[in-house]
Amino acid sequence: MNRLFLDKSSKSNKTIVSLTVFPLMAAQICFELPVAQYSKLQSYFAIDEFPYYFALIYTLYFLVNAVTPIVSGSVRDIIGERFVIVFLSIMTFIGQGVSTIGLINQNLVIYGVGRILTGWGIESFMMILTCFISAYNKFDYFTFTVGIYQMFNMFATGLCLWYAPKFEVLEANYIALGVSFVAIFGSIIANIYDEKNEKECLQKSRPVFFTQTIVGLNKQKKQSLIIKNQEGPEDNFIQVQEEEKQEAEPSKSNEQIQQSGQKIQEFKSQPSLRENQEEESNKLITLPIPSLRNLNRQQTIDHWSDVHEFPRIYWLMVLFYVFISTSILALVNVAVEFLKEKWLKGVDRGEELAYNLVILLWIFSGIVTPLFGLVLDYYGHRSLMTMLSGLMCVWAHLLVLGNQAFEGLLLLTFAFTFSFATIWSGIIYVIQADSYGKSFGILIGLQNVGLAISPLIINYLQSFSKTEIFGEFFLIMLALVGAGASYLIYSEDYKAGALIDRGMNVEQESIEDNQSYIEQTKNQQKQYSDIQRI
Repeated sequence: MNRLFLDKSSKSNKTIVSLTVFPLMAAQICFELPVAQYSKLQSYFAIDEFPYYFALIYTLYFLVNAVTPIVSGSVRDIIGERFVIVFLSIMTFIGQGVSTIGLINQNLVIYGVGRILTGWGIESFMMILTCFISAYNKFDYFTFTVGIYQMFNMFATGLCLWYAPKFEVLEANYIALGVSFVAIFGSIIANIYDEKNEKECLQKSRPVFFTQTIVGLNKQKKQSLIIKNQEGPEDNFIQVQEEEKQEAEPSKSNEQIQQSGQKIQEFKSQPSLRENQEEESNKLITLPIPSLRNLNRQQTIDHWSDVHEFPRIYWLMVLFYVFISTSILALVNVAVEFLKEKWLKGVDRGEELAYNLVILLWIFSGIVTPLFGLVLDYYGHRSLMTMLSGLMCVWAHLLVLGNQAFEGLLLLTFAFTFSFATIWSGIIYVIQADSYGKSFGILIGLQNVGLAISPLIINYLQSFSKTEIFGEFFLIMLALVGAGASYLIYSEDYKAGALIDRGMNVEQESIEDNQSYIEQTKNQQKQYSDIQRI
């Protein structure tokens, strides 16, 4: 059964994170390996046009894997994360195996096919883990936990970039193949442990599933409260539904409902009064829906209701992240050459020093991410941090344009960290749990489209103008679009009362004793039925 709304916060997530970190690192090592061994690959294949074919492989890699994350996310939304995690680990292993076969036969086509297959596992893994861990940490250190994943992701990047050049081509790929194979067992063990936690939550904690659909003002309303009490294999459902029409009267408290119930006899003994009140009696009385978590300033988010699967703020977050991350990663991909030419020009062993500095920047980004995640978990203000990261990105590109290469790249590191932490954690709070997969799949897919076409545009601009300035202006334009989107995110989130920081449609909790809660709801349902018979 797909239990996407099951709250597992009563169970510790430390074992789950520990088991899934290794498959994530294995996927990242496989991703960075060709970049780390670029010079050796060029010598190994001994093809004059190798730079062209290498760039073509990566362009196809990103274009094909603009679709695979959406497929992986859609499958996750249907059957859950456990199967998808194991599948992605297997795809990483298969792709790495095909790449290794291509290297053994010195066949660049087979090698390229292997890289694309590996991408299915690599590009989708982080987003599925984010969905996976949300059941444990959605309302408690969630951004910090996602930051832990990102930290180990960056550690894997640093390890691969640092040590892979020291190995021969086949040796390094054999190691990556072995690591990806072992990672499959880590994913399987994580699945077994998660299934165990799920059974304990259902049998012992008797979790309550709380679903609240918020509807707009002056529109036909329908609100549902579904309480699911798990006493064992049998599922008992209690459902209270409420419908309001455009002119329905405001919500009444429990005390008002009791007072209305006491007036039943008066209505029966005074027919004329009942006739005069016919219009009002036809209106459904609004019952207060019991809430497991207080939604502050709920009246400020009524205008969010008439949204479809993906609300407007989600698309603004996607727009922001795609443009900001593309402007950052497109520059970081050529950061070694950039630092050597503009910051370390004339320095002995400048290329080696530039290479090590880029590695340190990636590791530094990984360390900062969970720390910044703690700040977001405690204080929120994700939309404000989104604006800050957009402005930092623009400022960093201006520094780079002014030949302050290292300062600009350092600031880009902070901008990337801020944008990752705010968007990857914020999406969880604006999308229903059964659409997390598709929402992240769209985000990664569009990002990969940007990473596929932006180098082509930059190369065209540089070859056309015979200078790097126009390429940098293009990246500044991307950053400006992202900064503009961040302002719109802040504006929309402000109207909705800090929507990104607390969630909108779905909240779930696990409580030890919900029997009294269910009895209270039964009594309210009975009172509601009595009043409706007046």
